Amino acid sequence: MIKAVLFDVQGVLYTHEGLNRDLAAFIRNKQDDFVMAACSASGDEVKKALDRDGLLGAFALVVTADTTPLSKNDPKLYQWIAQALQLQPEEILFLDDVLSFVRAARKAGIRAIHYRSPEDFSLDHQHEHDLN
Repeated sequence: MIKAVLFDVQGVLYTHEGLNRDLAAFIRNKQDDFVMAACSASGDEVKKALDRDGLLGAFALVVTADTTPLSKNDPKLYQWIAQALQLQPEEILFLDDVLSFVRAARKAGIRAIHYRSPEDFSLDHQHEHDLN
């Protein structure tokens, strides 16, 4: 059963069009049901964007390139995140737009979705059973 959702910040939560409003609504509506976490290959400046949009407080953990020397290509990063959240890797669902990061998370035992559009993450479809 999924207990946490880990979001990529730049590329998933924020795109070239700005804040992904569907995912922001999910975070706001489900923050009492799931542990929310975020991960970015960028530095701590992403926390400012999350704070500006009223999302920072919804996250139990925000990992950036300034937080850890581990790369998003390294499965050890996702193992570290699971330990920090005090969860088993299989209890975490990760959304990222970079396939190599998705593969690294899967190697760590995390369920991961290659997120390219809202249809890739829909509560009404493939992940409904995991997110209930």
